[in-house]
Amino acid sequence: MPSILAVSETVPWPTSSGGAIRTFHLLRQLSEEFDVGFVGGATSNQQATEGTAALREFCHHVEVVPNERASRRAASILNLSRTLLKNEPAFVAYHWNPGVDSAVQRALSTAEYDLLHLDHLDTVPYARNWPAGRFVIDTHNLLYQYFQRRSELESNPLLRPLMRAEARRLFAYELNTFRRAGSVITCSEPERETLLRHAPNLSVFQVPNGVDCDHFRPVRNPPRSDSSHLVFVGNMAYEPNHDAAMYFARQVLPQIVERKPEMTFLVVGSDPKPELLRLAADRDDIEVTGFVEDVVPSFREATIFVVPIRFGSGTRLKVLEAFAMGLPVVSTSLGSEGIAYSDGRDIAIADEPARMADIVCRLLDDPERLARMGAEARQTVVQNYDWRVIGRQIRDVYRNLDA
Repeated sequence: MPSILAVSETVPWPTSSGGAIRTFHLLRQLSEEFDVGFVGGATSNQQATEGTAALREFCHHVEVVPNERASRRAASILNLSRTLLKNEPAFVAYHWNPGVDSAVQRALSTAEYDLLHLDHLDTVPYARNWPAGRFVIDTHNLLYQYFQRRSELESNPLLRPLMRAEARRLFAYELNTFRRAGSVITCSEPERETLLRHAPNLSVFQVPNGVDCDHFRPVRNPPRSDSSHLVFVGNMAYEPNHDAAMYFARQVLPQIVERKPEMTFLVVGSDPKPELLRLAADRDDIEVTGFVEDVVPSFREATIFVVPIRFGSGTRLKVLEAFAMGLPVVSTSLGSEGIAYSDGRDIAIADEPARMADIVCRLLDDPERLARMGAEARQTVVQNYDWRVIGRQIRDVYRNLDA
């Protein structure tokens, strides 16, 4: 059985963020055909212990390096300064972890691995001694796009040029790195096409995000129409999610409540920022839960799931989870990027506040359309995005590279 060493900056546990969910399930799917080992970091001893136990269910070797970020702050700043002087991305330097590097080099020297699976761009430096062409990079998203798009919405005039400069550094770094890889994985077809426009000879495969359709499943048919909740789910420390919640709360929700006074906006996810908490404290139509062990009960409270994302890249697992729950989804174009949808059939797309508010209100007035949209969404995700479907795709990538 061919062997793969997977390397991640952070152990994918708990599976409470999109990145962790993707990494955890892709590795579990790879383990059905490959002998998988894992090396990664952790922000605490508790995360290291729990993450190790979770991965050992399907990984033959697991080494998680506890890494309190505060304890290496000085080293990070020094490394960051050196990197910027060389005009390399600050993102990669900031996430460098000497403990993970030592664990990776030790694993490669003491065990025979056929291939490396590099989880996101920040793990690339750990493969510096590994042969070009014998590793796969799962991008999760194109980071240069993330910083480019964020710079366009940044209100601070001092940060905008810094973000644009980081986007330029990341663009060069990503292309140079991807040319060394045996294969590159993107979450969406638009990202794959973007890379091929800039580097036509790259070996690039789309492996979408997925969802556990057995865990996320409708509990009622038709979807609930007596609820008064518009729900948004995400790690709220992640800036695109915070921006989306603030944008919806300030620019979209008031237009909905004017027509539907009973409606409330339920924001579910860990680490909400003080700005959002202050806004919720001043408003009766916003509720912020903070961290929840399981998001399924929150989905069950929704009449409509909203995805008002305005920047970022990659594809959003929250959309697929809502689809699997049979929920009607109203999203921006960017929020649904990379997902095979049909606007008006299994999702509704709106990029302007007034348009989004109008679509939500029209759906609330039409329970039959709500039910049809939810049923179509469930069918879309079962056919295309169940992790068992995605597993076959990523195993094909490695099977071809190993051959």
